[in-house]
Amino acid sequence: MKQIKLILISVILLISIVLTVCSCDLLPQRKKYTGGFHMLPTFYKTTKIYWVETFEEVMEALEHLRAAGNTGPGMGKYCTFDYENETVDAKFCFWLQIDDSYKPNKDQKWYDRKYKSVDYIAYWFLEKVTIEELEYSRCESYDHFRCRGIKEFDDTCVVYYKCERKDGEVNCGFYDTNFQMIFEIEYCIGSKDHWSLLPENFHEDFPKSRVMVGYDEGEQV
Repeated sequence: MKQIKLILISVILLISIVLTVCSCDLLPQRKKYTGGFHMLPTFYKTTKIYWVETFEEVMEALEHLRAAGNTGPGMGKYCTFDYENETVDAKFCFWLQIDDSYKPNKDQKWYDRKYKSVDYIAYWFLEKVTIEELEYSRCESYDHFRCRGIKEFDDTCVVYYKCERKDGEVNCGFYDTNFQMIFEIEYCIGSKDHWSLLPENFHEDFPKSRVMVGYDEGEQV
């Protein structure tokens, strides 16, 4: 009987110690996977997220995804930018929609599978961040920008940069000589001055890094 009481007392003491440690945040907290975004739990049940570091990896993944018969916004013809330097850290994200029959295959790379739909998004970070950090945090936690509404344009197109501040937001874009917007730059930098974060020749060099994805060699744009 005494032995049983000693065991019970020991168990109670052990539980008390564990609860005390937890309440003091002394135990390491397990990070929650986000994929780099703040989404509802249902999103992660239908979408797989993969990040790659370089534009070469993007092109390799797209080639394999097309060969596997994938379709979606990321599989069509579009314009993007191969731009990175000491100040701007490029990261590339694939959103892969899965169906009810999806089953992971450890012997197969993620880009060699058929998905319900594939999309591709480019982000340019104005501070150093690793993919491992992104997968357990959010893009919005880091200074970055991305492009919106990109229209096709050729190397002879003269572009100029224009920024307007309205209602506390900065709206910036590249325009042609007919005052038509070619694409918009969406900044996520909090209250910081985006001019001070960008490389000196950014507005001249960024449009020149244009890459037409999904076009056959020699095809007119």
